[in-house]
Amino acid sequence: MRVLPNDRRITNYLRQSGRTQLTPRQQRRVEHKQARIERLTGQRPQARGPGR
Repeated sequence: MRVLPNDRRITNYLRQSGRTQLTPRQQRRVEHKQARIERLTGQRPQARGPGR
């Protein structure tokens, strides 16, 4: 499992789209990916208990 910081992803998004700002969808995707990485590395508690 490799854990990448997502700043590279952000700069890629910006370069592809030619915008100065991420779209809300991209922003959510980046945040979601970051949260998942934090959960995997144990830096953040589980969002929901098992079996719910």
